[in-house]
Amino acid sequence: MARGKWKRQPCKGTPEDVRQHVTSCKTEDCACHSAGHRLPSLQEKCQLISPEVLEALQEAPAETLAKAQDLLGVSWLNYEFQGEPQRMLLGCSVCSGDKGVQFTTQQAAAANKLSRHGSGPEHVRNVCKLLGYEVPTQETAAVRWPGAEVVLQVFRQLQGDTTDRFVEGVSAEKKTSRIEWCIVEATREQWRESLRNAVSISLLRDERHKRVLLRFRAVDKTLQVTNGVLGQLKGDYSSTALGLTAATLRVIREFATPGLARPGMKGEELQLEVDESLVQHIRECVLSTTIDAAGNEVAAVQDSAAPLEVHCQHLAEGETLFPNHKLIVRDRAHGTRRVLERPWRADPFLDAVMTSLITGSSSVTQLIEHSFDFKQWFSEASKASMTRAVATPFRNLRSALHRYESLVTPLSRFVLDLEAVLAVATRMVGERAGTNAAHCAEAFLDAMDSEVLLTAALLADAGDEALQLIRWMDQDENVVDAARANIQVKKFLDSIRLLFNEGRVLAIKGHTQCMLTWLSSPHVLAYNSKVKALEVQPLVQLQVWAALAEETVKAEFPEFEAVAAMRVLNVCDPWPSLDALSSSDSENIPPDACTDLERLAQSFDCNFAALKVEWMDFRGRARWHAVKSGCTNICAWKKAIDESQEQCWERRETAARHPCQHLNVVLCGYASTCISDSALERSFSQAAAKIPASARHLHPQKESLRMSFLALKEDDVRSRMEVVANLWKQHFGSSRQGAFDRIDQGRAKPTKAATEDRECYREFIKARRKNVAEVVQKNAPAESASVCDGDAWLESHQKELEFNRDKRKKRKFEALFAGALLEDEMDLTLGWTWAADPCSAQICLTDLSGVHSDGVPTSAIWAAAMQGAWVMSPAWALGGDYTGPALKFLPPLRTKRFLWISPDLAESAVAVCDVLRRCASTAGSKWIVVNDLEAWLEKKQDLTQKSNAAAAIAAVTTEEASMYSDVPHVFDLSGFFQFVCRLDKQKSRLALGLL
Repeated sequence: MARGKWKRQPCKGTPEDVRQHVTSCKTEDCACHSAGHRLPSLQEKCQLISPEVLEALQEAPAETLAKAQDLLGVSWLNYEFQGEPQRMLLGCSVCSGDKGVQFTTQQAAAANKLSRHGSGPEHVRNVCKLLGYEVPTQETAAVRWPGAEVVLQVFRQLQGDTTDRFVEGVSAEKKTSRIEWCIVEATREQWRESLRNAVSISLLRDERHKRVLLRFRAVDKTLQVTNGVLGQLKGDYSSTALGLTAATLRVIREFATPGLARPGMKGEELQLEVDESLVQHIRECVLSTTIDAAGNEVAAVQDSAAPLEVHCQHLAEGETLFPNHKLIVRDRAHGTRRVLERPWRADPFLDAVMTSLITGSSSVTQLIEHSFDFKQWFSEASKASMTRAVATPFRNLRSALHRYESLVTPLSRFVLDLEAVLAVATRMVGERAGTNAAHCAEAFLDAMDSEVLLTAALLADAGDEALQLIRWMDQDENVVDAARANIQVKKFLDSIRLLFNEGRVLAIKGHTQCMLTWLSSPHVLAYNSKVKALEVQPLVQLQVWAALAEETVKAEFPEFEAVAAMRVLNVCDPWPSLDALSSSDSENIPPDACTDLERLAQSFDCNFAALKVEWMDFRGRARWHAVKSGCTNICAWKKAIDESQEQCWERRETAARHPCQHLNVVLCGYASTCISDSALERSFSQAAAKIPASARHLHPQKESLRMSFLALKEDDVRSRMEVVANLWKQHFGSSRQGAFDRIDQGRAKPTKAATEDRECYREFIKARRKNVAEVVQKNAPAESASVCDGDAWLESHQKELEFNRDKRKKRKFEALFAGALLEDEMDLTLGWTWAADPCSAQICLTDLSGVHSDGVPTSAIWAAAMQGAWVMSPAWALGGDYTGPALKFLPPLRTKRFLWISPDLAESAVAVCDVLRRCASTAGSKWIVVNDLEAWLEKKQDLTQKSNAAAAIAAVTTEEASMYSDVPHVFDLSGFFQFVCRLDKQKSRLALGLL
């Protein structure tokens, strides 16, 4: 047989034009390659009157059957040639009027595809229509949905990567998108119903990469709590305070639109209706908003709680977005991170230790982290280490620089296996001589002494204490309880006072004790012909850290906020002075508990006396439920109140003796309050991993759908499977069934077993924390860390102390505006502050004359504007409704200026000129007052040549301004104020009309 490619010859009876085309066609994927050589046999199989057509004609009249008999043996398959070079195209003579030529490629013209078309219901109906017979309509078959197993299979795969939308043997892109939408829409239906029944709602909002994400926490009248995702808005909004307010409303309206972002929608979005009643109910029930410390976020919450006089879509002029809003809740998880980061960085020695050992690019830990070779060296050295404090050999130091608290783990491993780190550093010097790694390792070994090593161990113990507080605040929103937050903060303060102020860290099991044990035996390092011995020296830097940490806690967790007062609702933990009282003994409630109850009553507009009686009446029962069943605070209070409700149906007088109206209002507000927005942080982190950059071009509503999808768990999908099925049947057709093998997931990860003399790393950390807790519990509370006056207290420590105290004052202002500050705590009055020192005031209550007009502002406004302080009308803070303007200025003193004040202006405007001079001479000011005109003109000329003429400015009288009209940046007082003092529009209250 001759070599070469074998070509099939056309069969007998093939038309001549087809025969010629088949023998000469060189076009790939032409239909002739699968049908041309056997066209007659295919036409014989593709009969117009097929068994399926005969079955449909069972009830047809005799005339139709006669027509069908005449067409027996006729084929519906025809062909034609198109294009240059010519291609053979096949089609159906009956259906081509609607669909044209269907079979245009080699694969489409395969015999099985032709057979499937001929037996299809649409082809059968068209043949019957050709015969003049309409097939009677039958009852529509039940829509077949994919099934629970398929839905769960798709859910598990999309939870790993939302872009991996082909589930083998189950679904492709189209079917996967439909299942995803059904899952999310079923969940949203339940969330909408929960929000309709809610009496108190808390919003959680955060912004990242031009995306604003909102979650909610809703509580109904029975104290049932629901957490969920409202949605995300991408790109099309402004990051200013007013822009975030408008974006919040848009997200709420999109959430209240059933059917949004359904796959396959074309022009149907305009027909979807927003549930206006749900939107209005959400707006009326929002009582608090949890945000971070960003200025635009804080101002946006204040704007949403005040009547807006600027244009906002879907809000009438003067309408308030959240008319019943009461609390601005700062994210406690962010606050606890500052307890660790800022005090460490404020101390030069501690910061130097952390940089040289852990965070610096030239530190040994970072060299090990970013080198596969060094990482392998460390793993080998850890296995061979004889002085490792734990049984677990470390494969790496886990020193990736994610967050500051993430550095506690590499610091802990550094201390517990110091021998392995030193071995790697010594090996770097010997085997990588002349490289940057060798130089860094040599510098590290030169710097090693007992003081640095002991400081690292102390920092590891301090970091572990702070890490416990951070991790507690960083838990799921259902776990972080506002009533128990103070308990965790108190534990942290008690621990660091005991460990560092009283020096017990040297005796309690932990990193410091391990380091002391290691240093108790002589160690000699030999490298580059150098020999170095290590000895032990005492340290005091951690006592300074403890003092600064306590000040940071006071600033981040102030006791005068309503959230802090919620500790009186904690019945899970013992309160001996209260537990000993009877339910009717409301007169002997401890003073601190009374203060908290009064603060809550004032914040939630309740009667204090009635709230105190009701709280004492139900507290004992709630405490009993919490101890007996070990439930949460919310569940314990719910059980206590439900018992009263059950009794009131049997005996009305029982309900009259145990009213709970005011208590229920406070409990609903407490149950909806969320003190941590870690759920938002986790959502953004999940999106970064599971919605990669290649998929960030998605339509905003589809990306919002995926953000809601990623927030779900498999149990949520299982509980709503019936709703998922109904949604599929309502919006989509029957699904083809796929088959797949179930793969059981996961086995328990084996842990490193402890040896006889050493425990594993995880057990070591647990034992250390348990030991500290036992010692704290046995000992009386330690005294607060006092500010040090010795050599250890530096200027950087004092700056950090003042920073935290200033932050505490600002939080007190916010508490005043929110109505949580009690009358005896209001020591921030205008008269006292202004009379004492106008140039140091942080808030100024006065009329706003001169801010909008062309007139000259008062000296009070001058002082506030120069310092970057707040200016507001007295009615705003004292009236109780907070509806007036509140302005925040950008501090102009941070920009370098050379100021000349004319003598005539100094005589005519003594007060204003005095304010300018005093502000320019304050600490941190970059302004310089030039008294000589000639010196100022020389400076002006020099700066003009450097293209920085605006740095030299002058304040003159109105008459002098015309004289110096040819000199730029010479202003009268009105022009000077407008040029220098500018509003911080992100933080200012924009309820002012035009700004």
